[in-house]
Amino acid sequence: MPPTRLRGASVHVGTVLLCARLIGGCGLAEPPTTDDASDVDASHPCTSASDCLAGQVCHASACVAPTTCVSSRTCPGQVCDTTRGYCVDCVTDVDCADGMLCRSTSCVPPPTACDSDRDCSGMGLVCNTTMQLCVECVRTSDCASDQRCSTASTCIPRLCAVGETRCANARTIRTCLADGSDYGQPVPCGSGMGCVADTCVPVDAGPDVGVDGGSDAGTDAAVDVDAR
Repeated sequence: MPPTRLRGASVHVGTVLLCARLIGGCGLAEPPTTDDASDVDASHPCTSASDCLAGQVCHASACVAPTTCVSSRTCPGQVCDTTRGYCVDCVTDVDCADGMLCRSTSCVPPPTACDSDRDCSGMGLVCNTTMQLCVECVRTSDCASDQRCSTASTCIPRLCAVGETRCANARTIRTCLADGSDYGQPVPCGSGMGCVADTCVPVDAGPDVGVDGGSDAGTDAAVDVDAR
């Protein structure tokens, strides 16, 4: 007895086989993948390496992973910074074209002459009236809240937050300077006080007070905080 053939079964099987051979056919398209790193562009605009994340360099106005090198022969369109050990846009001004200057391994236009901030504000800069040149900053208030103005008139990251404190030792504390460039000189916490976890607190003035007093003080230091 021949096997029973279901009406339409052969058509259905044929359709499935056909759909399996078609990319996107019959609604059976493969789901897109999102874990292909080659399709992800994690770069963002920059003018120097200071605009990029740690481990990145600024190339062609984008933050990219550096290419290691020992010679410029392995840096097409760039030069090898043998001190840093990776390819960069420039090391000195002669590596740049058309009057551009090398600043932080990137070629940038020369500063614009100015007499007042009005000459620079259109470029997002301010006027250094002493140098008579447009610069990124003259004072820290010209920079973002987490930056400070360097001696080169560029905005760089603060080393600490204004007002932040840190133990210098078990009895003295340092406070971040107003421009965030560093911590000030150590200041005694006061009579009967000690520095624990970067804060001056009442302590037992016994002879075994710890000496490092930093954020992780207390492991070996015999500093007894008065709980009263």
